[in-house]
Amino acid sequence: MHAPEWQGWVALALLAAAFLGAGWWLFFSPLPGVAGAAPSRTSPRARQWVSVLVLSGGVLFIAGARWDEIWHRKFGGFGDDFLWPPHLLMYAGLGLNAVFAVAGLAVAGGLARRPQALGGLPEGTGWLGIRRQVRAEPMIGFLGLTAMSQMASIPSDLLWHEIIGPDLTAWSLPHLLLAITTGAVLWAGVGLSRASARVWRGRADIVTVCLIAASLVSMMQIGTTEWDWAVDVGSRAIVDARPIWAWPVVCAVVGSVHAIAARTVTGRIGTATAVAGIGVVVQGITVMVGREVVPPGPGIASAMSVMFGALAADAWWWRRRRASDRVVPSWLVPVLSTADLWTGYIAWFVGFTLFGLPYLAVRTTLSSDPMWWILAVVVGLPAGAVASGLTRDVARWLAWQGAGLGTLLPPASRAVPTPKGGSAVRVASSKGASRKRPPSRRGA
Repeated sequence: MHAPEWQGWVALALLAAAFLGAGWWLFFSPLPGVAGAAPSRTSPRARQWVSVLVLSGGVLFIAGARWDEIWHRKFGGFGDDFLWPPHLLMYAGLGLNAVFAVAGLAVAGGLARRPQALGGLPEGTGWLGIRRQVRAEPMIGFLGLTAMSQMASIPSDLLWHEIIGPDLTAWSLPHLLLAITTGAVLWAGVGLSRASARVWRGRADIVTVCLIAASLVSMMQIGTTEWDWAVDVGSRAIVDARPIWAWPVVCAVVGSVHAIAARTVTGRIGTATAVAGIGVVVQGITVMVGREVVPPGPGIASAMSVMFGALAADAWWWRRRRASDRVVPSWLVPVLSTADLWTGYIAWFVGFTLFGLPYLAVRTTLSSDPMWWILAVVVGLPAGAVASGLTRDVARWLAWQGAGLGTLLPPASRAVPTPKGGSAVRVASSKGASRKRPPSRRGA
């Protein structure tokens, strides 16, 4: 007999409150007698390499999570699976991020022990020094805090299952918390990947795209895996209890958010499709392994529905690529115009509706119900729009902060960038004044 469910909620709420409190103390608490953060001592190239290591940890975690799900479906394993191979691989991925956290705290602690490095602060101000150093490198500080919360969530998942029981759903509270923190770590890596964008250029964009794709894969596994495995009796019972519009709405929100993020951060046409393509490849591998180990295995409909939306959005952005009148390097202006992003989102949703929804309908017995289609659009369109709008702002902030260009951010009323593709972005003045295009090198 299991303990009351509220005890599990209380335990996880206390864990979340502890790390939220630590986050407030590190990033937002007043610093008495100190103006500003300590000067950063981390080079842009070092931040870029940290983003590569974050990607490595993310790949290990995702591989372990997919392996773990297949093993659970084959062997069960609740209660004696804490140290089985898939979990060890996941812990290795989380452990890499924890190493970054320890290293970051060591740097901050070393700085705190040298008061002269903090502008002549008196002795006994070590904690003050740690907070200043974390605020000097907010991306790395956030990465460290989140990585520590992930390590703490490992025993919390075991505790949850001890209290609640097997809880055979990806939407259980510990799984959702782990997915949120995993996404947060990967998005911190996205910001860090822009640190050397002016030097690494295409290589930085590749790292950024892979990090966003890792976030997409992680979110899709948590969000859609029961529908992907709906041929399984347990999954079928879970999804039948959910609203009929939930599956397409989850696909629309998660897919459009990552398409907008890739477009905003890199400023490149085709990155949305690249992110979705990686998701299709990972899901395709999962399908092949799942059908071999736990036949008939999962489907690929969720990943393909996201791909249709990404193709439509990139096609729209490609069509508009000559709509501006001035060339600016893409690393300098990674922020896109509101109109460009919103029309891109509409294009994404049109592609998703025309091609993705029919593909999803193949996997559900509700495809003949007209309400399935109506609610998918009525709920999915505004939900995706809100999520994509928030994502645009977060991705814009990550791009500027990661590249160290926050002080150069042009006023929104004077610069509305629209990407051309490749390594340049075209910018149109909001006053409608047209500037002449610089002469082509070929015509010189």
